[in-house]
Amino acid sequence: MARSSVQMTVSLPPDLYRRAMAVAKVEFRSKSELVREALRMYVGRKQRVDHARKQLSESLRHKGINTLEDIERYADEAGGRRRTRSGRSSTSRSDRSQERAS
Repeated sequence: MARSSVQMTVSLPPDLYRRAMAVAKVEFRSKSELVREALRMYVGRKQRVDHARKQLSESLRHKGINTLEDIERYADEAGGRRRTRSGRSSTSRSDRSQERAS
């Protein structure tokens, strides 16, 4: 009879093992169930992030944004103000407050 699952061996740091076993105990789960659920969550999240990253990349490329410099230029144009090297706006808070009030 063929198995419906595959076994694997995983090494964990002692602290992570203790924390995982505490969760398993509270949730009345076996070690296997806990690891399966953790992997399902991780793989699902990774797939969603990869998909979102691909969509964002395609959208940016469609707008002609291919480099960090392109992103900075686009942000400057969209925001109507220049950024300093530190990444902060060269417009002060009080200037922005006055702009909003206008």
